[in-house]
Amino acid sequence: MIILVTEDNPQSLYLLEKYFTARGHTVWSATNGREGLDLLNTRKLPDVVVSDALMPLMDGFELCSSIRRDPRFHALPFVLYTATYTAESDERFALSIGVDRFVVKPVEPDRLLTIVIEVVAEVKTRPPREVVRTQLADDQLQEYTRMVLVKLEDKLLDLSKANAALSASEESVRTLNAKLVTTVARLEAEIEEHRRSDELLRMAQQAGGIGCWESNTQGAVHWTDEARTLLGYSGASNPSTLADFIRDITPDDRDRATEILGKLSETTAKALNLEVRFQKAGHPQTKHLHLRGALFPGNVGQAPRWLGIIQDISARKEAEARRQLLEQQLFRSQKMEALGNLAGGIAHDFNNILTAILGHADLLRYGFEQIPPSNPCHSSVAEITNAGQRAREIIKQILTFSRRQPIERRTLVFSKVVEDSLRLVRSTIGKNNKLLYSAATDRSASANESQIQQVLLNLCTNAAQAMAPNGGTITIALTPLDIETPQGGSRSSLKPGAYVRLAVNDTGPGMEPDVLEHIFEPFYTTKTATEGTGLGLAVVHGIVQSHEGMIGVESTPGKGTTFTLYFPAVQAITTPVNVSKNNGHPDGDGQTVLIIDDEPSVARTCAQLLEKLNYRPTAVTDPIQARDLFDRNPQAFAAVIVDFLMPRVTGLDLAKTFWTKRPDLPIILVAGFGAQMDATRARAEGFHEFLTKPFTTTTLSNALAGALKAKPAVAQ
Repeated sequence: MIILVTEDNPQSLYLLEKYFTARGHTVWSATNGREGLDLLNTRKLPDVVVSDALMPLMDGFELCSSIRRDPRFHALPFVLYTATYTAESDERFALSIGVDRFVVKPVEPDRLLTIVIEVVAEVKTRPPREVVRTQLADDQLQEYTRMVLVKLEDKLLDLSKANAALSASEESVRTLNAKLVTTVARLEAEIEEHRRSDELLRMAQQAGGIGCWESNTQGAVHWTDEARTLLGYSGASNPSTLADFIRDITPDDRDRATEILGKLSETTAKALNLEVRFQKAGHPQTKHLHLRGALFPGNVGQAPRWLGIIQDISARKEAEARRQLLEQQLFRSQKMEALGNLAGGIAHDFNNILTAILGHADLLRYGFEQIPPSNPCHSSVAEITNAGQRAREIIKQILTFSRRQPIERRTLVFSKVVEDSLRLVRSTIGKNNKLLYSAATDRSASANESQIQQVLLNLCTNAAQAMAPNGGTITIALTPLDIETPQGGSRSSLKPGAYVRLAVNDTGPGMEPDVLEHIFEPFYTTKTATEGTGLGLAVVHGIVQSHEGMIGVESTPGKGTTFTLYFPAVQAITTPVNVSKNNGHPDGDGQTVLIIDDEPSVARTCAQLLEKLNYRPTAVTDPIQARDLFDRNPQAFAAVIVDFLMPRVTGLDLAKTFWTKRPDLPIILVAGFGAQMDATRARAEGFHEFLTKPFTTTTLSNALAGALKAKPAVAQ
C-alpha cells in the first residue's frame, strides 16, 4: 500500500515513515499540504493520505478541500490527525469537508495503521464520492474562520500569560543570575565526578570482560568500545546488525542464537538471556559469551529499544569444565574403589577355596605315590593343580586391575612381565587390530608388575583408538640398550648404564607437532568425551618416571606413532631352592604348629599338609579359642600360622598377644589379598614369613622351615 504522509514535525514524520515501511508499505513524505499536492500531481495515485492538521503554507483542512475538488483524486481516502483541533466542532467540520477519519493525537503507530487500513477498506465498499465543484460553502468557510480565530485567541491568551509570567520572573532571573556562578561551578564538579565514574565503570568493564550493547526491534545494533574490544572488532568490521554478530557464532550454537535473537523484534519479548560460543573469522580462539538484555519502551512517538550487556565468560566455562571433569574422575575413582572392595571380597573367598583345592591336590599326589605313573589318577591330579593355578592367576589379574595389590617394586625379568601383560592387552584392543611382539633381551628391571601392565594397556588402547575404525598393527619390541656416555637430544635425561628399551608402535594417522607438545599434560586430549579424559598418557609418564626411567615419542602425520620407554636394568636375583630328598619339600622334625584360620577347609587342608611334611599340627577356626589354647601353655608350640582377616580379632592383634608371652615365637601371617597387608609390612610388624593365598605345599613348607630356622623352636 502507498501512503502519502504530510507532517511538519520531523520526528513524527520519521517515526511514521519507519513504522509503515517496516510493515511493508511505501511512504511518500511531505512537510506541508502544498508539498503533498505537488506529489499528487507528479506521481501515480497513492492508496491513502495521512495528514497532520496544523502545518505551514497549507494545513490539513486546506489539503483535504483541494483533494476533494480535483476529479483526479477526489475519492482518495483521507485520514486527518491532530493535537491542536480536538473539539467536537473541529471533528464535525473536518468530516463536512471530506475527511474520512478524524484522529486525535497522541496515537500509537500501530493504532494509526489499523485506522488507515480500515478507512481504505471502507472507501472501497461505499458509493463513489461526488466531486466538490466549488470552494468551501459560506457556512463551511465561516466555521473554518471561527476555528482559526479560536485558535488565534487561545494563542494570544497563552502569549499574554507568558508575557505576564516573563515580567514576573525578571526579578527571579536577576536573582538567579547571582547564583549562576555557584551553580555552574557545582555542575562542573558534578560533571567531573560523572566523568571519573564513567572512567571507573569502563575500567571495571574491561577487567570483568563486560561490554554494553543497544539494539532496535529491527536488528540494528550498537556496541560500546568495551564490547567491540571483547568481540575482537575494530573500525569498519564492527557488526552493525544482529545478523552480522550471529555469523561469527560457532555452528553448534548458531541456530539456537538465531531463534532467540530473532525474537528481539517482537515486543512481547521482555528479556534476553543467552550463552553462545563465538569465534570471529580469522581468530583461532573460541570465546564463551553471555548476553543479557531487557526491552525498554520508547517515549511518545519513539520505538522501544533493547539495552543489555555482553560478558566474556570463557574463564568461568573453562573452570566449570575442569570441575566437571574432576567430578567425573572422582566418580570413576569411587567406582573403582567399590569395584576393588568387591574384588577383594571375592578374591578372599576364592583364595580360601583355591587353597583347599590345591592343598588337597597335593594330598592326593602324596596318596598316589604307590600308584604307577601311567595311572590316570596322576594326570587328573595334575589337571586339578593346573586349573587351580590358572584360577589363581585370574584372581591376581582381578586384584591388579582393581588396584587391590600393593604398589611395590621387585626385580623382574622384563620380558616375562610384558608377555604376561599382553594377555590382557590382546583382549582389549579389538579383533581388527594385529599385535606383534618381539623380545631380544632377558634383562631384569626393578618394577611393579601391575604398573607396567597399566603402561602397556594405556599405550595399546590409545593406539587402537587412533587406528579406529579400520584397525591396524601394533608392534611391541623389547631390546637392550647400553649407554656409556651422557646422551644428548631426546635421551639427555638417561644416565650411563644398562637399560631395557620398550617400543610401542602403531600404524595410525600420527600426530601434528603442536599435539606432541602437550600429550603428557594431564587432561589434555584430542578424544571425544566418550573416548577418554586425557589422563592416560599423563599416568604413563608418571609411572615411567617413578621407575627412574624415561619416555619419548616420535610421530609423523599419516605414518603412525612410536612411544619408546627406557627402564634401568638390574642384576637378576637367583634364589636357591632347598628341597628334601624324597618329596621335593623341606620336611619337619615333628614340631608342633598351631594353625588359626576361620575358614575350616583351609585350616584342615593346611593341617593335613603339615602332617605329610612331618609336623604335628593343631588347627583352630576360632581366634578366641586359639588365644585361650595358647594362654594355657605358651611353650607348647614351635610356630604359629595365622590368617590375617578373621572375625572379632585380626591375625596381627592375635600375634601381638602371643608375643607378649613368647617374644621369640615364629609366626607366619597368611592373607587372602594384599590390600591391607603385604610382605614388607608383615616383616615390619615382626612376622617371620608372609604367605598369600592360595599357597602351594612348596611355599608353605619353605616358609615354615625358614621361620623355624630363623627362630629355633623352644618346645618340641
